[in-house]
Amino acid sequence: MKLDYQINTLKLNRFMKTENEILLFEEALEVIGKTSDYHIIEKLIDILEDDTEHEEIKWGLVHTIEYLSEFSPKEALKSLINAKSG
Repeated sequence: MKLDYQINTLKLNRFMKTENEILLFEEALEVIGKTSDYHIIEKLIDILEDDTEHEEIKWGLVHTIEYLSEFSPKEALKSLINAKSG
């Protein structure tokens, strides 16, 4: 998958404890947001983290998931159902 690097970057920096982690998270999310690859929705859902101080950035992830869901609502719903709960 061509977005594996960005997904891994999101996962590694999901707590956003430093300015660098925030920057890396935002940059990876921007790249993902320019695609139409709804197949990664489940992976993005797994990255959602409640224990971050930067909720506005976390909401960017939620909006990216919503955006990608528009390309295949049926697959997006399956991803929501299959996503692991934290």
